[in-house]
Amino acid sequence: MNLLFVCRAGLQRSPTAAKLFNGKYSGMYDVTKENVEWADLIIVFEDTQENLIKSLYPEHAHKLRNLNIPDLYPRDDPELIRLLNEKVPQLLDSGR
Repeated sequence: MNLLFVCRAGLQRSPTAAKLFNGKYSGMYDVTKENVEWADLIIVFEDTQENLIKSLYPEHAHKLRNLNIPDLYPRDDPELIRLLNEKVPQLLDSGR
């Protein structure tokens, strides 16, 4: 499954998630049409990213999933990794 992780700047949360789950990552203003089309799921961290991608690529809105993890963690932070390991598999298993 092709996973695209998108956070605000593409510096902390999304690179950590992409490394853990073998996906791609981007900042919310750097999301490309090619990446959106490539992705089976577009996993965002906050409503802001979800709303922006919906407005730019409404035909891909069905691929969006929101982890609701705030921008509080540096890259590879143990608590961020714990949250990702808890939330991403649940999201993949449930299909939502």
